[in-house]
Amino acid sequence: MELCTPSEQYKSGNTVNFKYSVGDIGIYPKMFHQHLELFLLLKGTVEYVSENGRYVIKPNTLVLIPPGVYHRFCVTGDLSEYTRCVLEISPRAPFWEHFRSLTQPPTIYPLSKNSAIPDCFIRLRSYSLADYGTDYAWLSEALAVEILSLLRKESSIPLSALTTPTHLSVSAMEYIHAHLDQPLSLQIIADACFVASSTLSHVFRKNYGISVIHYIQTKKMALARQYILSGKSPGEVCLLCGYTEYSTFYRAYIKEFGTPPISDKKQAESTD
Repeated sequence: MELCTPSEQYKSGNTVNFKYSVGDIGIYPKMFHQHLELFLLLKGTVEYVSENGRYVIKPNTLVLIPPGVYHRFCVTGDLSEYTRCVLEISPRAPFWEHFRSLTQPPTIYPLSKNSAIPDCFIRLRSYSLADYGTDYAWLSEALAVEILSLLRKESSIPLSALTTPTHLSVSAMEYIHAHLDQPLSLQIIADACFVASSTLSHVFRKNYGISVIHYIQTKKMALARQYILSGKSPGEVCLLCGYTEYSTFYRAYIKEFGTPPISDKKQAESTD
């Protein structure tokens, strides 16, 4: 039996990045992204965990994940066989608005037998290995458009097919989303759900694989960066994300992204 050597190939374009990974390399990426993610499973079996529930996906399945949506992929079989391709499409992509309708809600597509989408990923991998210079950015954008166009013809599974989180977890998630502009804590959310904080903590982690506090922090930071990249000032974003002290917001932002909010704002302005 041929053993798969863990490896990762990453190629950055202008508005489209491509990744091909085997094994445990890059298995724990950030759980929130600023980009639209297209995840294609090639080998192995994984459980997709999101805000909407859980679903076991098999090879030749594509998962489309909008920006700012919590998600994880948990390998349920042989980790060495876990092979996948990922497209990261920036909201700055010239075709973003044309395909906006595809970004809601997070969607799972078991690709049809004759789907041309896997071939598009194979071609993109081939292009990423060759030396196309600045033409690679155009090639990657062209293939991203082709994949998204083909995806409109594929059938997605209904959200009802996902293993639904418990009512308590859903209620807590809904409360968090509705109050991201306010200070939040485990106790505040537990009180809103009329349960003990220990009960909420246990149930939430069991359903989503993340603690309530970690989820709140990363969700707020994902929202904060969206605001910053849209042109809002760091001080304004601090308040919009429910922080009462700018110093607390500033430290949390640097911890999450490695750069201060003003740097991201200046970078966003320079690319406009």
